[in-house]
Order: sequence, then structure tokens, then C-alpha cells
Amino acid sequence: MKKYGFLQTDTIQVNGRTFYRIYALEDFGNVEKGDRGGYIESEDNLSHEGLCWVADNAQVSGNARVSGDAQILGDAHVSDGAVVSGHAVVSERASIFGSAVVSGYAHVSSHARISGNAQISGNAQILGDAKAFGGAKVADHAVVSGKAQISGNAKVLGDAQISDSAKVSGNARISGNVEISGEAKISNAANISDHAKISDYAEVSGSAHVSGFAKISGHAKVAGDAHIYDHAQVSGEAQVLGDARISGNAEVSKKACVYGYARISGNARISGKAQVLDHAEVSDGAQVSGNAKVSGDAVISDKAKVCFNAQVSGIAHISGHARISGNAEVSGDAHVYGKAYIFGDAVVSGNARISGKARVSEKAHVYGYARISGDAVVSGNAQVYGRAHISGNSHIYNNAKVYGNAEVSDNAQVYGNAEVFDNVHISNCARVSGNAKVFGDAHVYGKAYISGNAKVFGDARIFDYAKIYDKAEVSGTAHISGSADIYGDAKVSGNAEISGYAHVFEHAKVFGDAHISGDARIHGCAKVFGEAEITDRASVSDQAKIFDRAKVSGNTEIYGNAKIYDDAEVTGRAWVYDDAQICGHAKVSDFAQVYGFSTKVCGYVKILGNAHFDGQSTGTEILMGYITLGLESDATLA
Repeated sequence: MKKYGFLQTDTIQVNGRTFYRIYALEDFGNVEKGDRGGYIESEDNLSHEGLCWVADNAQVSGNARVSGDAQILGDAHVSDGAVVSGHAVVSERASIFGSAVVSGYAHVSSHARISGNAQISGNAQILGDAKAFGGAKVADHAVVSGKAQISGNAKVLGDAQISDSAKVSGNARISGNVEISGEAKISNAANISDHAKISDYAEVSGSAHVSGFAKISGHAKVAGDAHIYDHAQVSGEAQVLGDARISGNAEVSKKACVYGYARISGNARISGKAQVLDHAEVSDGAQVSGNAKVSGDAVISDKAKVCFNAQVSGIAHISGHARISGNAEVSGDAHVYGKAYIFGDAVVSGNARISGKARVSEKAHVYGYARISGDAVVSGNAQVYGRAHISGNSHIYNNAKVYGNAEVSDNAQVYGNAEVFDNVHISNCARVSGNAKVFGDAHVYGKAYISGNAKVFGDARIFDYAKIYDKAEVSGTAHISGSADIYGDAKVSGNAEISGYAHVFEHAKVFGDAHISGDARIHGCAKVFGEAEITDRASVSDQAKIFDRAKVSGNTEIYGNAKIYDDAEVTGRAWVYDDAQICGHAKVSDFAQVYGFSTKVCGYVKILGNAHFDGQSTGTEILMGYITLGLESDATLA
């Protein structure tokens, strides 16, 4: 039974083809008998079954078919091999052509165009100037509006909304409560789901997934097999490529690029022209900005920052509140944490650990298993490596090197071209500078100062205000303390102890168990060794030798080739010089002088007062026994 007929008197010509207006032959749906409808080319265009109708000035032509309860209204056009069925509505100036299918409760209106093999179904709406063509499918409660285009084999499902001039193409799949707007482009096999939003000029392509509450905006690009989910955001001109994952509340913005297998999560921020690639991870509240680059298996976490031109690679870990900036590089298995700061052209590599509030700057290099902690600073061209440990407020700078198992702590400083290595400890306010070298098991502490080309090694201890400089050497288990100065080409070794304001300089040597204290001066080519003691303002110079258990004190002067040894004592303001020898238990004191080239005072002889003894002049070269010279009055034996 037919429900409509043709009005032969109301036709229109379209491209040489005649379209006939129809009228109802019976009541059905909202149509009453006699109501005039739109135009069709033949009865094949509109089924007599169901409640379907072509109304107003709508046109259905070619092999197009309208069936079921479908409604074609307004100035809508359905042509070619298009099919409109179910409860679908095509209204206003919408066009359905090609092999397109509109079914279910779908609604196509305004100036929308559906063509090719496109399928619109469910409760989908195509509005405005939107287009769906190719093998596109729009279903469920999806809405496509504005000048949006759905093409290729793309699918728009769920409650998705595609608006403005957005384009969805290829094998892309849009579902859930997704919103795609602006000039956004979704292509290839991209999958956008849940509550994700793609806006502005953003592009999502490849096999990329955007889900959760993620947002892609600006001129951002997401491609490859990248996944953006949770509340993550990608904006500006940022790019997320490869197998990268952006999750949590993370943000990638400006011109940043995340690619490879990189993972960005938590509240992390990647901005500027920063790059995160390979298997690198940036998480928590960490930030990577500027031209920074994070690669390899590096991990940036907590509230750490990597900025400017800094690079972090290998399996390095940057955590806590640490900062890497400037042109700094952190690589290998290095860990930077706490509030540590690496900047300038500094390099941290190997298994190095930088922690606390430590700073590594300029062109400094920390590597191996070195540790920098506390408020320590490594700067200039300094190098710290091996298993060295720099802590406290210590400072390593200029071209200094600290390595081996050396430790520098407290407020100590190592600078210039100095080298500290082996098992050395530099602590308190001690300083090592110039071309000095401290090695072995030596300890330098207090406010001691090692400089010039000096060398301190063995188990030597330098402390208090002691100074070692020029080409001086201190070794063995020697102790230098007080305000003592060792300089020139002097050498102190063995168990020697230098203290007070004593000076050992020029080519002097102090070794054995010798003790030098007070304001004593050991210089020239003098040697003090054995268990000798030099104290007060005593001066030993030239080729003089003090050894065994000899004691020299007061304001005495020992010079020339003089020798003081055994248990001899020289005190007061006495002078011993030339080739004179004082030995045994002899004692020279007060203002006495012993000299000559064959003179020898030994035994228990005492030379006191202003006595002078010259063995060569008297012909008595050896003075020995229990003689006392100069006891009651000044005497001269010369």
C-alpha cells in the first residue's frame, strides 16, 4: 500500500533530471493525508514502509534510499547511493551523498555534508558545516559540529565532541567524552578516549593514545606510539613522539620534545626547548626546561630541576631539590640529590654522588666514586675523582685535583694546581694551594697552609697555623704544628716534630725523632735528627748538624760545619760554629762561643759566661772530662 504520491504539476529540473514533489495519501506519524512533502526522483528514493518522510523542500535523488522512520527536512539533499534509515533526521541544508549511510537516531543538520562510505549512526549529530566522508564512522552520542571533518576510516564514538575546524582522519578512533576543537588534527591510528581534550592547532597521529583527562593544545604534536593520559597536558609547540608516556599531572610545553621510551609523570614539567628521550624518566615535581637534555636511563625526580643547556644521561639520578643548569653535564651512574647544584660547564660522571647543598660549577669535573656533600664547593677547572670525599664547607677550585680516598672537610680549601690524593685528610680551615701535593696518609687540619711546590706525604700531620711552602717536603710521621713554617727546599721526615713559631727553610733537613719548637730557625743545609731538640730562638744553619739527644735552646746560633750530638746542650746566647763539635754531656751556655776547625768539646765539660774556646788556636783540640770554663770570670782559651 502506498503512503504518498507524486504531484505531476510541481516538479524541478536538476542537471537535466526531474524531481517530483510528493504528497501524503494517508495519515502516518506527524504527516496528515494531503500534506505536501519535498522532492524525490523516483519511488526508489522513499520507502512506503514505516514513518519515513521527505518534507519541506528537501530532495532525495539518484539511487539514494530513505527508509524506516527517517526524516529528510528543510532544504536537505540525499543523493547518489546514500541511505538514510532508522529514526535518523537530515535537516536544514545538510547533504548526504555518495554511499553514505545515516541510521539509528542520528541527526545531520545545518550545512553538514556526509559522503563517500561514511556511516552516521546511534544518536550521533553532525551539525554546522561539518563533513564526514571516506569510510568515517560517527556513532553513539557523538557530536561533530562547526567546520569539523571526519574522514578516512576514522571512528568517532561515545559522547565525543568534534568542533570548530578540527579534523579526524586515517584510522583514528575517538571515544568516551573526548573534546576535539580548534584546528586540531587527529590522524593515522591515533586513539583519543575518556575525557581527553585536543584543541587549538594540536596534532595527534601515528598510533598515539590520549586518554584520561589529558589535554593537548597549542601547536603541540603527539605521534608514534606515544601515550598521554591521566591529567597530563601537552601544549605550546611541544612534541611527544616514539613510545613516550606522559601521565599524572605532568606538563610538556613550549617547544619541548619528549621521545623514545621516555616517561614523564607526577607533577613533572618539561618546557622551553628541553628534550627528554631514550628511557629517561622525569617524575614527581621535577622540571626540565631551557635547552636541557635528559637521555639514556636517567631519572629526574622529586623537585629537581634541569635547565638551560644542561645534559643528564646514562643512568644518572637527579632528585630532591637538586639543580642542574648552565652547560653542566651529569652522566654515568652519578647521583645528584638534596639541594645540590651543578652549573656552568661542570661535569659529574661515573658513580659520583653530589648531595646536601654542595655545588659543582664552572669547568669542574667530579667522577669515579667521588662524593661531594654538605655545603662543599668544587669549581674552576678542579677535578675530584676516585673515592675522594669533599664535605662540610670545603672548597676545591682553580686547577686543583682531589682523588684516591682523599677527604676534604669542614672549611678546608684546595686550589691552584694543588693535588690531594691517596688517603689524605684535609680538614678544619686548612688550605692547600699552588702546585703543592699532599698524599699518602697525611693529615692537614686546623688552619694549616700547604702551598708553592711543597709536598706532604706519608703519615705526616700538619695542623694549627703551620705552613709548608716553596719546595719543602714533609713526610714520614712528622708533625708540624703551632705557627711553624717549613719552606725553601727544606725536608722534614721520620717522627720529627716542628711546633711553635719554628722555621725550617732553605735546604735544611729535620728527621728521626727530632723536636723543633719555639722560635727556632733551622736553615741553610743544616740537619737535625735523632732525638735532638731545638727550642726557643735557637738558630741552626749552614752545614751544622744536631743529632742524637742533643738539645739546643735559648738564642744560640749553630752554624758552619758545627755538630752537636750525644747528650750535649747548647743554651743561652752561645755560639758554636766552624767545625766545632759539642758531644757527650757537654754544655755550652750563656754567651760562650766554641769554634775552630778541629775543636771538640765532650765529656762533662761546661763552657759558660763569655768564654771562648778555639781548639785549633790553643793546640788543645779536644776539651773533655769535668772541666768548667768561664765559671768565675770570663775566660778565653784561644
